[in-house]
Parts: sequence; structure tokens; C-alpha cells
Amino acid sequence: MSDFRFTSSKLLHEGKWLRMLQYEYERPGDSKRLSWELVERTTRAGSADAVDIIAILKKDHDPDQIVIIKQYRPPIKGWILEFPAGLIDAGETAEDTAVRELKVFLHKMCTMFFYIFVGGNRL
Repeated sequence: MSDFRFTSSKLLHEGKWLRMLQYEYERPGDSKRLSWELVERTTRAGSADAVDIIAILKKDHDPDQIVIIKQYRPPIKGWILEFPAGLIDAGETAEDTAVRELKVFLHKMCTMFFYIFVGGNRL
């Protein structure tokens, strides 16, 4: 249990995918009011709203390969390398989303999927 006391939350901006908030809080033993700005997804419905996938491709007699994709990201005005990922759609499980995204990125090359771990507990 935190000794910090949150006193208010103020919505600064809300868009289609993200909202920006400002929290007001007090530290233990200090009555000075502090603030913290944060961004959260508007799509979050539970403990996780997205998946990141570490996919390992295995072929007989070939070295294992990890899937990395190249995508253009407007915020940095450039290309980045990243693991396949996607937002969990309504009615989907994290596993459903991972399979859907891998099929998009790998163009239906995969025939077998193994569930390893779903995380994302919110603090």
C-alpha cells in the first residue's frame, strides 16, 4: 500500500487512441501538492490492451530466426525495427490478437503457435 495520497485527476486532452491526464498528489509527511502528467490509452479495457510478440521461426537444419519487423512511425518521422505487436480488439483474447498479428506480418506462413506468457499488470 502506498503512503502517497492522490488528491485529484484532471483530463488535459483526449483523442481517439490516447488521453493525457494530470494527477495531483502529496508525499508522505509533506503537505506540498505535487503534480504528474501521464498518458494512457483510451482503448484499455482490462489489465492489458495490446500484445508484443517474440516469434521464433524454426526450420529443420536452419538456425532459429526471431521475427523483427520494419515499420514507419510518424512520431519519429522515420522507420524503426520492432517486434510484431497489436491492439487487442473487442472480444479477442491476447492469444487471438497474437495469432492475428503474426498472420498479418508473416503472411500466413505460420502453422503452429505456442502460448508462452501474457503480462501487463498495471501499477
